[in-house]
Amino acid sequence: MIGEPIDAVEQGLATILAVLRKDPYALESAYLSVITFGTATKQIVLFTELWYKFVFY
Repeated sequence: MIGEPIDAVEQGLATILAVLRKDPYALESAYLSVITFGTATKQIVLFTELWYKFVFY
């Protein structure tokens, strides 16, 4: 994925994180996984606790 589609994904993730950072309880209970769909389905990022990875960025 390149160009506008990946930019939209990055903007979407930034928006999700911005909203979650406003509510610490929501951030502590949110997990993220990245799955790609193409000729094969792949889980690129396993379920990850967002507060642990992104709370300080």
